[in-house]
Amino acid sequence: MMKSIAFVCALLLSLAITTATAEREVVVYWGQGPDGETDLRDYCQDSTIDILVIAFLHDFPYYPGSNLPGLNIAGHCNKAFSKSDPHFLDCSKNVGPDITYCQQQGKKVMLSIGGGHGNIAFTDDAQATTAADTVWNMFLGGSYAQRPFGSAVLDGIDLDIETGTSIGYVAFINQLRVHFLAQTAKTYLISGAPQCPYADEWLGPGKGTALQSAWFDYVWVQFYNNNCGLDKYPSKFNFATWANWAKTISINPNAKVLIGAPASAASAGSGYVPASTLKTISDAMAIQFPSIYGGIMLWEAGTAQMNNNFAGQLAAFLHDGSAPSTPVVTPVPAAVQTTTTTGSKSSTTTTGRVSSSTTTTGKSTPAPTIPVPAPVISVPTPSIGITPAGSSCPTIGYMKCSTSETYQICDHNHWSTPLSCQTGLRCNPSGNFIYCTY
Repeated sequence: MMKSIAFVCALLLSLAITTATAEREVVVYWGQGPDGETDLRDYCQDSTIDILVIAFLHDFPYYPGSNLPGLNIAGHCNKAFSKSDPHFLDCSKNVGPDITYCQQQGKKVMLSIGGGHGNIAFTDDAQATTAADTVWNMFLGGSYAQRPFGSAVLDGIDLDIETGTSIGYVAFINQLRVHFLAQTAKTYLISGAPQCPYADEWLGPGKGTALQSAWFDYVWVQFYNNNCGLDKYPSKFNFATWANWAKTISINPNAKVLIGAPASAASAGSGYVPASTLKTISDAMAIQFPSIYGGIMLWEAGTAQMNNNFAGQLAAFLHDGSAPSTPVVTPVPAAVQTTTTTGSKSSTTTTGRVSSSTTTTGKSTPAPTIPVPAPVISVPTPSIGITPAGSSCPTIGYMKCSTSETYQICDHNHWSTPLSCQTGLRCNPSGNFIYCTY
C-alpha cells in the first residue's frame, strides 16, 4: 500500500511538472522583419512556435485624415482597399489564408496594436469602446464589409503601446471581452508587451491603467533596450517584480508572464543573450514562479530564423516536458561585445526605446534544426534631414533622423511626417535606421 501511494505521488508530481513545462510557450512577432523574413505560414511548419503575433495595427483608432485604422506589415502586404485610404490594407489573398493555415496547425495568431512608432491614442473611454467594436468586426468574430484578413478570425489582440497616453485601454479591453464572452465557439486572448521598467509608462500598473484594472491572459515583458534587461541578469533583471504583479494585482488569477527577448543581436539595441543563457534564466524563473512563468517571447521571426533558428533553440528546452534543473544563480559572465550599427526593434517599422546596438559573441546552445544562413543585405543609407511628408523613399522600414529629436519612417514608399523621440531622448542615425537614446 505504501508503495502504491508513493508511486501515485511520484506520478502526480511528474504530471504536474510536465504540465507546467508544457504550458511554457514560444511567442514570436511576425510582420516587421528584415528582408529574410518569409511568409507567415513558413513559421507554422513544425511545433517550434506556439503563438504568432502580427505586427502592427500602427495607426489606431484612425489613420490621420481618415476614419479607418492604419495597418502596416511591411513588405508582406501593400495592397490597399482604396486609393483614398492607402494605409487600410487588403491582405485577404495572402496573409488571411496563412492565418487560417497556421491555426489549422494548432498555432494561435494574434494582432498587435501599437509599436514604437505607432500613432496610438484614445481621447476618452467612449472612443476606446467604439474602437474595440471596430477591432472585433474587422479582425475577430464580428463582421465588416472590408476585413483586412478576409474570413480569417484572429485569436486575440496584443497591446504594444509605446506612444500616446494610458487613456482608454481599460474600456477598450473591457469592451473586447464583452464580445469574447458573448459567444462560446472560440476562446480569445488579450496580451500586453510592456517595457521592463516597472510600472510601464502606458500600460501600468497604476490608477486607471490597463494592467491595474483590465484582463490580460499574457504579459510578455520586453526585457531588452532597458537597464532591467536580460543582459543585466541577475542583478537588475526584474522578472520577480512582474511576477508579483501577476500574483497580487492582475484581475486574472491565471495570467502568465513571459520573458520578452531579442531574437538576435541585430533585433534590439541591448539585451540579447545566447540560448544557453536564456535557458539558465528560464529554468530559474520556472523554479521560482512555476504557476506564473509562461515562456519566452521573441522579437522577431525574421532575425530568429537567421540566427540559427533561435526560436527552435528555445523550443528545445521550453517544450521538452522535463523539470528544469536548479540553476546556480550567479552573475552572467560578461560577453565580448563589439559596437555595431545593426537594426533593432526600431530598425523595422516598429520599435521600443532603444540604446546603442551591440553584438554579443560567445558560445550558445547548438540549434536543434539545420541552421539557416543569414543573407547578406545591402541597402543604401537614407540621408539625414527633414524630407517633405509623402516624398518617395526606397522601401518600407527605412528610418532617418529629421532633427536632433525627431525622425521619419519610410511607410509604403513614402516618408512619414516627423515623429518625436520620447522627452529627453535624442535621435541618432545608424545605417538605415535610428535610435532614440539619452
